[in-house]
Amino acid sequence: MKRQMELTRFQFLPRSWISALFSNRLSVHSLRCAISDNLRARAWLERKIAGAQAVGAAECSDYYKIHRDAYAQPLRVRASHIFFAAPPGSPPELVETKRASAQAIIDELRGGAKFAELARSSEDEATKNRGGDLDFFSEIRMPADFWTAVKSMRPGDGPRLIQTRLGFHVLEVTDIRAPRDMSFDEARPEIVLALQNQKRSLALTAVIEDLSQGGIDGRGR
Repeated sequence: MKRQMELTRFQFLPRSWISALFSNRLSVHSLRCAISDNLRARAWLERKIAGAQAVGAAECSDYYKIHRDAYAQPLRVRASHIFFAAPPGSPPELVETKRASAQAIIDELRGGAKFAELARSSEDEATKNRGGDLDFFSEIRMPADFWTAVKSMRPGDGPRLIQTRLGFHVLEVTDIRAPRDMSFDEARPEIVLALQNQKRSLALTAVIEDLSQGGIDGRGR
């Protein structure tokens, strides 16, 4: 309950939070009651459909045989980058400053500096503390202009300065994995999830139909 209240409240600034409650004819107490009712209903529903989501080994095998074409890993690339943001609308002087910062990194790398150490100056907070490593990714995970640059590079080419819509990247490709079909064991977690989602949808539909026909009294009977 506390977490749900916080998630709701944190969507608003302090003054906006009170205004939002007032405009929706709610008080903190009435909102807590509504959330409590919602949580109880969700818990009841999860208990009601829990047994309907079990997936057997034979089901997984049959699903894999039918949908085998869907379980293939595309070309994946592993790369590291040092990023300087210059998104659309940035003033020309800022763009030039960021370009110069990226070029300075290139110059230091050519002088023998270590990529991982220079990555600490990156403006990508998610990767700067792990040497700029983006791990393996495929085309669908990256912006088109970034992917276009990456797929033209190979491990051992050394770092390259590229500009994308978001800014400047000092980019280095470290590994490439060619496209290949996934084995059944590799695909199984995804297959289980797909089957569970199918069964969950069917179970929810059945519960809704029972409720609409008065077949469930609200206490799970």
